[in-house]
Amino acid sequence: MGPRGILARLHSSLQALSLTTDGSCIYYLSIDEYGSQLTLSPFRSLKRFCWKGPHPQHLVNLHLVLENNAHSLEDLELDLIEFSFYSDYYARLAEDGVDDDNDLMLRFLTGHILEPPDSLFLNLSRLSLSQVEVGPGMINLFNFGVLRSLTLRKCPEWAELIGSIMGAELPLSLKILEIQDCNDAFGFLEFLILRLCLESFEGLGELYLCIHGPLCDVSILEKIAQGQPTLRRFAYCPMDCDKPDLGQDGFLDSMEKQGSLNPFGRLGLEAYGLTCDPRFILVHIRPTRGVMENSYLHPVVVGSSLGRSKDFNADSSVKTTHDDTWASLPFGLRYEFSPLAKWAFGRQGLASLELIVFGDFAHDSRNGWYNFMLCRSSDGPRNFRCLAKESYEWRAVVEEYRSLLESCPRRRASKAGRPDTTGSASRPAGGDLLNWNRKVDFQGPAEQYSTARSHLGIFTNVCVTATLASVIARHPILSAIPIDTVTTARFVRLPIIHLERVVTFVEKPGYTPGQSRDPTLDEFLEKQHNLPFQQDNSLVPFWRINVLTNPEDTSWFTLCLCFHHSLLDTQSAVITHEDLECALSSPQIGPVPDSIEPSQQDLLPSLESMVTLPTTADFVSRQQNIGEPPGYWWSGKQQTLPVRTRFSSVWIAEKCIHNWKGRCREQGVTLTSGLMSLIAVAFSRLLPQEYTTIQGDCAVSLRRFLPADIGQRSAGCYVGSFSEVYSRNTLSLWKDAKRTKNTIDETLRKKGVDMPVAYLKHVPNLIQWLAEKMGKKRWAAWELSNVGGLSPSPDLKLQDGLIQSVMFSQSASASSGAVKVSAASGRDGRLGLGFTWQDGIVDDELVHELIKSVVEMIGEA
Repeated sequence: MGPRGILARLHSSLQALSLTTDGSCIYYLSIDEYGSQLTLSPFRSLKRFCWKGPHPQHLVNLHLVLENNAHSLEDLELDLIEFSFYSDYYARLAEDGVDDDNDLMLRFLTGHILEPPDSLFLNLSRLSLSQVEVGPGMINLFNFGVLRSLTLRKCPEWAELIGSIMGAELPLSLKILEIQDCNDAFGFLEFLILRLCLESFEGLGELYLCIHGPLCDVSILEKIAQGQPTLRRFAYCPMDCDKPDLGQDGFLDSMEKQGSLNPFGRLGLEAYGLTCDPRFILVHIRPTRGVMENSYLHPVVVGSSLGRSKDFNADSSVKTTHDDTWASLPFGLRYEFSPLAKWAFGRQGLASLELIVFGDFAHDSRNGWYNFMLCRSSDGPRNFRCLAKESYEWRAVVEEYRSLLESCPRRRASKAGRPDTTGSASRPAGGDLLNWNRKVDFQGPAEQYSTARSHLGIFTNVCVTATLASVIARHPILSAIPIDTVTTARFVRLPIIHLERVVTFVEKPGYTPGQSRDPTLDEFLEKQHNLPFQQDNSLVPFWRINVLTNPEDTSWFTLCLCFHHSLLDTQSAVITHEDLECALSSPQIGPVPDSIEPSQQDLLPSLESMVTLPTTADFVSRQQNIGEPPGYWWSGKQQTLPVRTRFSSVWIAEKCIHNWKGRCREQGVTLTSGLMSLIAVAFSRLLPQEYTTIQGDCAVSLRRFLPADIGQRSAGCYVGSFSEVYSRNTLSLWKDAKRTKNTIDETLRKKGVDMPVAYLKHVPNLIQWLAEKMGKKRWAAWELSNVGGLSPSPDLKLQDGLIQSVMFSQSASASSGAVKVSAASGRDGRLGLGFTWQDGIVDDELVHELIKSVVEMIGEA
C-alpha cells in the first residue's frame, strides 16, 4: 500500500477497496512517532470504498482518495471510531496552515464545513457514516436524488443534518434509513426531527432506529405505520431502556387487549427487531401479518417472510445442519425463550414465521458470545431447532439480514463501555435470562497486565507439569475467558466446556521420565509455551491439559496443565493439581461425559479490589521516568517481538536439595532468598567483566493479605513481586542471601506498598505502555518464581495416585526478566527448576552454562 507498493503500481484501476485499521496494533500506536507509509492517491476509479478505524494521520490519505473518486463513488462507508481524535488532529493541521480551499474533504471528515460547497458525490447511492461529525453544511455534498441508503451511526449533529435535508426540500429516493443516536439523552429536538423525518421520507423499505431512552410517545410508532406503507424491515432498539416493555407501559397492556391498536399490525413487515423481555414479543407479533423477530437486551434480531427467502426445512437445495446446539445454551436463555419459541413455531403461532434470532451481530459478531438462531423443525422433541453457528444456514441469514443485524450494537467495536452488571440498567425486572451477564467480571490491573501481555504476544501462558493426575477440579475461574483485551478487559463465563477441546493424550512409546534431565519433556513443554491462547476469538477455555503416557508402562503418566496467567497464579495451579490428585483417588462411577457445565459460582473479586496496594508519589514518579539501565548493567538484548520461548529443565536430587536447605537454615535465610543470591553468583561467573551490576526480580504471593472470607485454596491471580540488585564487586553468596531475605521480609511487612503490581493502576493504557517498551533495554536479568511444595495428603496412599514430581515453568516474556527461573518441589523430594528465555535475546549456551553452574553450587553446599 506504499508509494512503490504492488497495488499503487499495478492495480491503480481498482474499483472497490475496503480497509480496516487495527487500533491495537503496535505499529498503529507508533504512527505519530514514525509516520504512515500508506498512500491512496493512485486510486482514481473507485466505485466502492470503505475504511474503518483510520489513524488521525491517515486523514490526508482519506482526503485524497475521496477527492479523487468523488464523481465515481457509488458506495461509501467510513467509521472513524472516535471522532474527537480527528477533530483535534485537524485543529493542529489548521494551525500549520493546511486550512484552505483545497482541504474540503478534511473539513468534511472533521465537521468543520461552514459554507455549503457544490455537489461532489453525484453518483453515490449508499452512504454509511459512523462517528463522523455531520452537520447542515454537508447537504450539498451529496445528490439526494440518487442516494438510496443512508446510515448515520453515532454521528454528532445528525438531527441538524436531517433537519437541513427536510428544510431544503431536496428530492429524495431513500429506501434504507438507519440512525444510531450518540447523545446521552434523546432530547426534544431529536424527537421532533425524527417524527418530521418519518413524514417527509416516504417510500422507505428498511428503517432502523437505535436511540437513548424509550419512545414514550407512541405517535412515532403511529407515524411509521401511517407514513411508511412500503416498510418491510424495521428495528427499534432503545439503548438504555430499563423497562421490559420498552417503556411503553400501559400502551402494551392496551395493545394486548385490543390487537388493532398495534401500529405494526397495519404493516406488512417481513423482519422486525427490538429489545425487550421475550414475553412482550408475543404482544407485538400476534396481530401482525409478517414475520417478526426479537432480541432481549442485545439490540439485534432478524427474521424472514415466507416466500421472500429460503425455507430451511422445505428447500432440499439448502444444506441443513441437524446438530442442535440448543442444549449448549445457558439455562437462563433456554428458560426465557422456550415459551416464545414453542408458541411461535407451534400450531397456535405464526405459520409464516421462519426465524427467531437473538444476540449482538454488530462488528462481525465480536460481542456475540451468546448469539443463537431458532427455526421451525418437525424432527426431535421440540417444534424448533437451533442453527449451528457458522453453518451454511447461519451464514445465509447473516448475509440476508446484515443491515438489520448490525443496526443496533450492544457495544462499540472499540472503547467498549463498562456494562452494568448489577442488573439495574440492562436486565428486565424479574428476568433471569442473562444470568451469564452477571458473570461478566472486569479485570483488575494485575489481570489486565497479564491479558495485555498475552494480547501483544509478550507473554503467552504458564505451565505446571505434575505426575499422576487425571481430572480437573471445578473452580469457577476455569470457565472464564478474557475478552475486549484492547479496550475494557474483562472476563465472561463459558456456558459449557467440551473436554475434547482441552484434554489431549499423547503416547510416547519407550519414554521414561528422566531422573535429572528429561529432553522429551523439555521439547514438549517448549511447544506448549509457543501455543498462545487466541484472544477475543474463541469459546475454548484459556487452559488446556496434555497427558503424556508410555503405552508399554501404565504405572505412571505425566499431566501438563497449561493456563493463561490472568486466570491463575502459580499457587492456584498447584491447588488445582492437588484437587486433581484428590479426585483421581475417588472411585469413578458412570461414563465419562463429553462436556461439562462449569461451576456457576461468582468469580472472586480481583486482587486490587480486595487488597489495598498503596503507592507513594516518589515511587510513581520513579516508575514513570524509569528510562533504561546503564551500559554496565546486564539484562540480555533489547525487548522485542515476536516471542518464541526456549525451555530447559533440571531436577535436583532429594539428597542435594536436603543439604542445600540445611545450609540455608544455618545461614538464617530461606530457600527463595538463597536461590536468588545463588543465581546472581552463577551469572557473575559467566558474564563478561564489563558487566558489574545485575538485577533479579522475585515473585511474592499476596494470598496472606486476602480477606478472611476468601479461602486460601481459592483459585485466582494474587501475586506481586520485588527487585534486588547485585554488584559483582561486593557479591557474596550468603551475605547477599541475607540481604535478599531482609528485602522479602520488608516487602511482606509493607503489605504491597510500592510494589510493581500496585503501579499498574496508574497506567492509563496497558497495551500502549507495554508496546512502548519494545526496542528498549530491560532492567531484570532474571525472574525467580518459587511455588514451594505440595500440601500434605495423609489420607492418600501411593496406590491412590500420588503426585510424585513437579515441574513448573513460565513462558518467556518480552517485557520482564531475560531468563525466567521457576522452582517447585514434589513429594519425591526433588526440586524441579525450569528455565525459559526468549529466542534471540539470551544465547542458548549462556543459559545451559547457567543451569550447570546452579546445579554445581547446590551440590557443593
